[in-house]
Amino acid sequence: MDISLVRLNIPLKGSMTEFIKLAPVLPGLGETYLTFGWGFDSLEVQPPSDEPRKTDLTLTALDTCKAKFQNGFVSDTVLCAKMPEDSFECIYDGGSPVVWKNQLVGVASVGFTCRNTSLPGIYTSVIKLSTFIKNIRRAVRSGQLARRKREIRQQWASLKDH
Repeated sequence: MDISLVRLNIPLKGSMTEFIKLAPVLPGLGETYLTFGWGFDSLEVQPPSDEPRKTDLTLTALDTCKAKFQNGFVSDTVLCAKMPEDSFECIYDGGSPVVWKNQLVGVASVGFTCRNTSLPGIYTSVIKLSTFIKNIRRAVRSGQLARRKREIRQQWASLKDH
């Protein structure tokens, strides 16, 4: 499950700060989705942008996606999207959002970036993981899942002194 939840000590503030709702259901395969990024995972295609860019995505059926990769590479908790034919229109920054009607449906996970746009991009589905996300959120708020200080693993503790 290529997703993490972060609880901040201090709320984010600023003109570029927005919150986005998790989509309750996955819209149909024919819908147009958006993704945003700077292009840092596509340095071999073009330099990254100082301004975030966006591009349209079209989701493909999971079975079709699985057939394009080795067995077991694509899990059932992902979304697959057809990449733009023009690699200069491709944005595939790890963690970039996939949005439909201002609702988050996924985040860029693993794939072949923009070097080979004939293969689908693989995105973690926040919809398929919504129960997991809500359970973690509920556990943190209730105190059942408390923060703890990061522990240094014993095998690395001796390296710290060198």
